[in-house]
Parts: sequence; C-alpha cells; structure tokens
Amino acid sequence: MSKQVLHPDEVASEHATSNGPDWLDLRRSHELESAEGEFPRLYSDGAQTVARDRWERIVSSRIIQAPPEVIWQALTDPFALKQWLISCAGSLEDVNSDCILDFEDGDFFLTRPRIVSPPHLLEWRWRWLGIGPAWTVRWVLEPAQGGTRVTVVDEAFNPPSRTGHYRGEGWPEILDILASYIRTNTNYRWPCRSQSYILTEIPATIYGAWDRLFEPASLKWWLHVFAGQIAKGETVTVHMGDATGTVEMLVHEVVAPSYNVPPFIMFSFKRPFWPAAVPGRLFLEPAGWGASILQVYQTGWENLGPALQLHERRVIVGFWAEAFRRASQFCSGEGTPVRASPWVLTGHESPRPPTLTGDVPELPPVPGGGSTVNN
Repeated sequence: MSKQVLHPDEVASEHATSNGPDWLDLRRSHELESAEGEFPRLYSDGAQTVARDRWERIVSSRIIQAPPEVIWQALTDPFALKQWLISCAGSLEDVNSDCILDFEDGDFFLTRPRIVSPPHLLEWRWRWLGIGPAWTVRWVLEPAQGGTRVTVVDEAFNPPSRTGHYRGEGWPEILDILASYIRTNTNYRWPCRSQSYILTEIPATIYGAWDRLFEPASLKWWLHVFAGQIAKGETVTVHMGDATGTVEMLVHEVVAPSYNVPPFIMFSFKRPFWPAAVPGRLFLEPAGWGASILQVYQTGWENLGPALQLHERRVIVGFWAEAFRRASQFCSGEGTPVRASPWVLTGHESPRPPTLTGDVPELPPVPGGGSTVNN
C-alpha cells in the first residue's frame, strides 16, 4: 500500500492533534532555523585585522654658507633649480597649483605645493611619475652660525622597503649638491641615470594581485602581452603601442608569493637595435592591510650607448608607467582599463562593466576567423 507524502507543516499539525506522547512535539524543528544566529559556530565571529600601516620619516640636514634668501631662490627659481637638481614646469611657490618636476630622462614628479613661507618653509606633496604613492617633502631654512641650516623632512605612508634606503642616501647627496651649486654657481645636473624605477599602489593583497595580473589571460589587459606566459626561460613580446613598437621580454626567474616571501620576476628587455639587453626586476610588496605596491626596477641603461640611452629610457619608462596605471585599475574591480590598446579593444568589443567573479573575460571570436590583434 502506498503511503501519502505530507509536507512538514501538515506533519506538525497532524501530530499536534494525535494521541502521541506529550514530549514529542515536531513543531520544535522550526527553531533550528535560527540556530546559526542564536548558537553560532566556534570562531564564526572571530577577530580580524582592519589596518596595518607604517609611517616613515627621513630627516636630512646640513649647514650651507649662504643666507636663507639665496637658498630659497635656488629651491624655487626654475632656472636655478634646473642647474643643480631638476626642471620645473610650473611654480613651486603657487600653493595648491600642480607642477611637474622633471628629470628629463623619463622620470618626473607630479608635485603640489602646500606651504610656501619664504624664505624659511617650503612644503610640497608629490607622486613619482604621477602614479606613485603621495609623499610629503618639507624644506626648513633656519639661520645658523656660518650660514643657514637646511633641513629636509621626507614623510611616506606605507612605502616600499627599497625607497627608504635610496631616499635616506639620496637627500644628503642632494643637500651637498645644493651647497656646491650655491658656492660655485656650476651646473651639477646629471644628464641621464643608469637606473629606472616605477611603482604604483595596487588595491589588492599580494596573493590577489599576483593571481589577477600574471595569469596568461590577464597579461593582455595591462602588460599588452598577447601570447605566451610569464615563466622561467620563456620569451614574450610586449606591445608598447603607438609608434614605439615592441620589446622582447626574456624571463630569467619567477618566484610566486608564499609565506613571508614577496613575489618577483627577473627579466631582461631587448629590442633588435639595442646593442645590449637591459635587465630588470618586477615585484610586489605589501602596502598596508589589503593592498600592495607593484614595482619594476631596471638598470644598465648606459650599455645602450649615448645615441640610444636617453631616448629608449624615456620610451620604456613611459610604457611601464602606463602599464602600471592599467594594472592598478584592473585590480580595482573597475573592469577593463581605460585607454587600453586598440589591439585589446577591437571594434567587436567595447569596455565592459566590472566582473563580479574576478575572472578575466575572453575576447569574442572575430567573424571570419581573423585575429583580434592588429598587425
């Protein structure tokens, strides 16, 4: 004989009117629905880290044998500043008006003066290549026996480890160059540096940023690598866009993130007309809680020779700065990076809204079986 199937409510109602034991109350099963809130799992409401920040201050000082007014002019007059340190497009004396401090070899600072009190206090905030973290520099000029004590205070919030070393060594050298320029009125600017360094903040943990950026399907969105993968012994072609062409990237070593080991990639860049390769290191470091800093460091630009060094350094630095901007946006959940290469965004695909899964959408096939990459 078949048995009639009853719904839970019907079962509870039937037993409520039956002659069963008083303690058998099936309606009590509904109370379990609220058990997660009333009787939570162990550690379900555990503590969590909400912030992990590091503030860094570097203070450098020396006495320069000149009155404050002379030193102030060397710091703020564009002609004088270019003779010993950097070119200035704009004015360091115009508060809250952005200017560019340009080394003219591909490197520059986007700079915003914040305090201008001549001839004793000058403070600005700047970003390396316009995409780096915002840091503060303060110049304090105080009368002292034998001249003026010049103090530079460099403050950074969650900076990468390597910048503290270079800033700590760099500011004393800059102060000494300033003193030599004021004493001799000689041009002390270096024409082009042998190293290049680019950094930007990524709104993701190291693990998240690594997985998001270095999956083969992701490389096209920010690094403009359309074939191959970042693996030891591999060579991939990087498309720089516009009329700058391509550069071959030979991967020497890949270290993925692990416990207390920030990830990095050792590589070399080479173009057909370069007499030598330019080695580099691409790496991630933590930057506060839930964020990281993407960095690339290259050296040996002088090996290209005087005819190529300056031009090619500018080209590659410019490419990395734009690639890092795309990488930061790509990891932020904003979807397809704006100003992506036309090789990526074809006429068959427009920029898409953010994906909630974190997966990188593949390009749709081109009608007729053609390639989405414009040769």
